[in-house]
Amino acid sequence: MTTRWSAPRLYVEKEGDTERTVSWLELFFDLIFVAALVQLGEGLAGDPTTLGVGRFLAGFVLLWWSWTGTTFYMNRFVVDDLPHRLLVLGQMFAIGLLAVGVEDAFGERSGFFALSYAAVRLLLVIMYLRSDRWMQGGHDLSRRFIRYFSAAAFLWVTSIFVPAPWRFVMWLVAFLIELAGPFGAPGKGAVRGSPPDFGHMRERYALFTIIVLGESLIKLIGALASEDLLSSAPLLGALGFLIAAGLWWTYFDDVAGARLKTGRYSAYVWVYSHLPLAAGLTALGVAVKKLARAAPAEAFSSSGRWLLAGSLAVALLSIAAIDLVTESRFYGVRSRDRTEPRVAAAVAMLLVGVLGTNLTAAAVAIITSLLVVGQMAVEVLVAVREDRRLRVDVAAAVSGAESAACEHLVVLEGPPAQASGCQGCMKLGHDDWVHLRSCIICGWVGCCDDSPGR
Repeated sequence: MTTRWSAPRLYVEKEGDTERTVSWLELFFDLIFVAALVQLGEGLAGDPTTLGVGRFLAGFVLLWWSWTGTTFYMNRFVVDDLPHRLLVLGQMFAIGLLAVGVEDAFGERSGFFALSYAAVRLLLVIMYLRSDRWMQGGHDLSRRFIRYFSAAAFLWVTSIFVPAPWRFVMWLVAFLIELAGPFGAPGKGAVRGSPPDFGHMRERYALFTIIVLGESLIKLIGALASEDLLSSAPLLGALGFLIAAGLWWTYFDDVAGARLKTGRYSAYVWVYSHLPLAAGLTALGVAVKKLARAAPAEAFSSSGRWLLAGSLAVALLSIAAIDLVTESRFYGVRSRDRTEPRVAAAVAMLLVGVLGTNLTAAAVAIITSLLVVGQMAVEVLVAVREDRRLRVDVAAAVSGAESAACEHLVVLEGPPAQASGCQGCMKLGHDDWVHLRSCIICGWVGCCDDSPGR
């Protein structure tokens, strides 16, 4: 049973802390976005034109930004009392209302949509107000978000009294104000002063990615359920499943477990590259559904082909951007080993969009599947190559050490000593060293090159 009241506290990682895990409340919070993404995808499926894609992207950005705002709060602050749960559940209800209006956000339901989004933001402001009142430290971070999110929510509410298209201009201004929170110079300083828990963030964004990929499978199964299973539809469905499975492999075999590089903007690139990645994967689910319902021997529709090519290219380029600011968890795999196949496949997909006017649906499905599976093949081959290189290097080092004459044997008197420090420095009366090294042949203990004695 949760406590009725507990003061929020800023999360600060301490030595010896076990890795944080995602809470059940966070997982439940994610579920409302499943429904929201379904609604958003239905709108794109019904209008895959340039205008329809623009509306889809605008709605998706706001949904993703809502999820990211709450996720970032839960990452930075530790609290699980009754008021916090009620605030999160209230956000879920508001996001549910947002999902109801997202398909017609720029039409008759735009006022309803604006009020729903304002409610999401105001509830987040209340969460930050609670934290700012009770916690010790981290006030710069919380108060900055309170100011910017409150100002944006005010514009969202007042926009319902303004006719289109100026209403949508106010939405854009409000969103830019929200972006200024973490991106402005003071905001970046506040974030660096209270850095997020990257391990927890990595798990949260991986979960959102798996949700988006799950949407592709839901749409694919829905498409096949309405088709004759004795026709060629299952073949296209199998290729569609292969595309989704290949992207899962690409992200979770390497990207999800990669370490963040040290860099001023690495964290920003990592977080915000997940926006086009998630949008691309969501749109890809719609494209795969259209592909599964197409006639295999007939030319794939222009809108469907471009939706498939564009969404997959965006997803692959987003993964490449994440690769640039992370280090592979596999030894010896360089950034170019990861990024070059992504970029090459993205370019190839764009060429399919440009030059594939006469390509049949089956040909488009086969080409797309081969490009995605090619990502998996390259990753495996590079990992195997580097593993073999490591084994050869280790074997050569051991062989060379065993056959080499040891210079320390000349000065070593008697059996190797279990030295408590650098033997050379101690003979000279010094006891200042950074790291110690031991000769693998004779056991001589010396200091590293960064030590005074070298």
